[in-house]
Amino acid sequence: MLALDLGGAHSSPSGYLSVDLLEPADYVGDIFDVLGAMPDSSVGVIRAVDLLEHISDKVHIANEIHRVLAPDGMLLSLTPSTDGRGAWQDPTHVAGYNINSFWYLTDIAYAQYVPDLTAKFQTSRAVTFFPSDFHREHDISYVKADLIALK
Repeated sequence: MLALDLGGAHSSPSGYLSVDLLEPADYVGDIFDVLGAMPDSSVGVIRAVDLLEHISDKVHIANEIHRVLAPDGMLLSLTPSTDGRGAWQDPTHVAGYNINSFWYLTDIAYAQYVPDLTAKFQTSRAVTFFPSDFHREHDISYVKADLIALK
């Protein structure tokens, strides 16, 4: 199964194929075009570090990630949290996340209010934290949400 690193042109871990708008990514192009060309259930793990906050259509990205993930495939996300200053300090951030944002992907009681959302996940781990002393000093908290695709 594929392991994809979304937005990882310059920082993909070993074993991951990068998807980015920039060279030297393995798949260069718009994230929706790249994911849209992939078959259903063809990816085992997706890493999205400092990526989700750059995608304005939260429902579409969640649905596409879910579609390409295999049953029990993993989404490993790390995103600046709206609980700190990092969520909006970068002018390219267009979507805000905090730990509660992932409830809509993992709890039918919340998902029912988003009719176009087809993605269904189970939480493996969800935590808000400061990745380093620098982040703590500047109140830049992150939300880490590791989710399992339910199919």
